[in-house]
Amino acid sequence: MTTAYIGRKPVIDNNRKIHAYELNFYSKNVSSNKLSAKLLVNTFGYFGLERLVGDNLAFIVVSRDILMSELIETIEDEQVVFILCDKIELDESIILRCEELHEKGFSLGSYCVTDDNELTDRLYKSIDILNIDVKKCSSDYLKKRIGSIRKYSFEIVVQNVNDNIDFIAYKKLGISLYSGYFFAKPELFKGKKVNPSVSTTLNVIHLLQSNASIRKIENALLNSTALVVGILQFINSAKFSTKVQVQSLSHAINLIGRSRLILWLMLYVYSVTKTDNYSIPLTETAILRVSIMQRLAEHLGNENLHDKLFLVGMVSLFEPLLQTPIVDVIEQLNLSKDIEDAILNYRGKLGKLLKFSIIVEKGDFVLIEKVSKKLGLSLDLISKISQDSFTAMKENMANMQDI
Repeated sequence: MTTAYIGRKPVIDNNRKIHAYELNFYSKNVSSNKLSAKLLVNTFGYFGLERLVGDNLAFIVVSRDILMSELIETIEDEQVVFILCDKIELDESIILRCEELHEKGFSLGSYCVTDDNELTDRLYKSIDILNIDVKKCSSDYLKKRIGSIRKYSFEIVVQNVNDNIDFIAYKKLGISLYSGYFFAKPELFKGKKVNPSVSTTLNVIHLLQSNASIRKIENALLNSTALVVGILQFINSAKFSTKVQVQSLSHAINLIGRSRLILWLMLYVYSVTKTDNYSIPLTETAILRVSIMQRLAEHLGNENLHDKLFLVGMVSLFEPLLQTPIVDVIEQLNLSKDIEDAILNYRGKLGKLLKFSIIVEKGDFVLIEKVSKKLGLSLDLISKISQDSFTAMKENMANMQDI
């Protein structure tokens, strides 16, 4: 039996929010037609579209045979954009099929074609998405190419964006969508001031980790009215469910407990930066990372690491979130040595789980296959862990609206 792994790559819009996910299947020695069919079967038959992309669009790569088959017409879903595999050679039959599907209301996409001719023109009039891989063309060619195709109504997705500097440059060219994990790369500014509410939160986490007195923690919290209100709202929410009437801030801290308060404060850091940078995709990535690590730990007999893995996953993305060197952030948190080593150097059990979770996030099939084999985990299990973690992440993001 051939095992395949589903890959999911985020597509970011100009508002720095996740607009869609590119879905693809990876497997050794399997034709693109079989992989394309397996992707459709698993997306709509096994996992379900919502479990894979939530309420975002799904960019699904299809082979020539799948495009030409009746199977594709059974999938009438406004969330789906069928992307022609980059190995498809354009000919009259492909163009006629794209025009037919376009007329029937299906959304299509294609990779950029270098030759301008009648077939290209007809293709571009039938698609909604055009992928341009910036690794395969120079910046001068890209500018020229974008200028020549502005007459068409499709949206351009720039693939393999390196960092925020590239994002801004492409945005100025009129690009609206960007593919990849560039948002998780930090853009550091020397001397940049951290949001005062975040600074107070990090200080409180440090005090909690240091087993400081309740009085010290209470005094630190009083520097942020918003943080105090958030804690009181949390303890009075249905998620906490206590029938005890809160008498004071110190009483609230005791009721919540130090460990639980630390976990809540980590989520709070992400929530208060929700208008900055790429905080929404970063928050989703952090929560997804935590969920993947915790599920991997369960299958490897390390369930006792759950709380530590939460800290590792959340703090691992503080650098791009806060635009502050991670070493400086960690100094403020008084984290245990194993957590610090995991984040900075990928050392120990925590570090290995962090490193593998990042590989799983990015859908790097070659490395996933290599590492999962070493761990004694099947690709089917890794794929299930990935999809279950995505579902859990979406649920947690909905719950974060109350923070």
